[in-house]
Amino acid sequence: YQNDSLLLCSNVTSPRSDVSRSASPVPGAKVKNYMYIQTPVKDNMLVSHILYKCQRHSRVHIDVTNITVRDRPEGEDNDLKKAMDASQDGSVWKLVVTGLEVKKAIEWLEKQNARITDQLNGVVKTTSSSLTDQLMGEGGKPYTEMIIPRVVLDVVRKRFFSLKGYCFGVEVDFKHSDSKSKQFAKLTLSAELKEDMDKAMLYLNEEIEKECMAIGAPRHYIGCYDDLGFLGGVLSNEDYKLLFKRTGRGSGSPSKTIRANEDLQDSAFANSFEKKNRCSIWVQAVEDMGRVSHNRVINEANPNGPRKIYFGAPPHKIAVLWGYIQTRLAD
Repeated sequence: YQNDSLLLCSNVTSPRSDVSRSASPVPGAKVKNYMYIQTPVKDNMLVSHILYKCQRHSRVHIDVTNITVRDRPEGEDNDLKKAMDASQDGSVWKLVVTGLEVKKAIEWLEKQNARITDQLNGVVKTTSSSLTDQLMGEGGKPYTEMIIPRVVLDVVRKRFFSLKGYCFGVEVDFKHSDSKSKQFAKLTLSAELKEDMDKAMLYLNEEIEKECMAIGAPRHYIGCYDDLGFLGGVLSNEDYKLLFKRTGRGSGSPSKTIRANEDLQDSAFANSFEKKNRCSIWVQAVEDMGRVSHNRVINEANPNGPRKIYFGAPPHKIAVLWGYIQTRLAD
């Protein structure tokens, strides 16, 4: 785990201070800068680089030290006592955070600890808001995904470094689409500042729309281009089925080829939403999910997994459209 750049100690010898004068609502106020986690959680965090991501996004350093039964100090705090009582291997791991945004880092790490613990215990929490929070990145850093039509992919690849160069302050990368049909490609965008993200989304959308226009790419009935849009958020499978309830009529034009996105023409909500907001809703079809290598599917999809919702619309409307979805779910 070299990328995690952490100080791993065998036991607690000289732990850093248990409080930090980090950014706080009250100037000069002390913030708790440590927490305890179980060994399986620690292993999961290292494998998934959660600690490294936290260090990078919150600009902190994390010391990871092991505490065993024989190392238990006299007068231990309640948090340590609870952690040791729950330990299955006779030890716990202490995370000590120091740096600029300690409070934010600790809060995020505690959420990840709870999430991983639930997963290890077989407790699955699939609320749409939590799924979206997990996807959108640590500390609320701007992140999104953009789908682009296959018909302009070669042009976009040729122009990629030029396009990327104009997205100041934004990391733009290709991401595996996990699509059997390969009818679309996917870009990921991450930034430190929302302003930079907004400008990058607008620029990329304009440039790729120009390429779509030049090549005569197919359009959605609303007028936007097929397979072109930005990620709005993530719905649990239960919320997706509830919101986009299908009549079973479909488009009436079955195809022998795999369709990349769900046919939402038989969803009253989707039709009404698209017409009212002049946008398209794009959701990858379960049948299309999976990675293909040498004409063999090597990564089948989970039909009950979360569903990402993309919108074909001007970039400034994406957050608004996702807000409408959340409001409808709340109703």
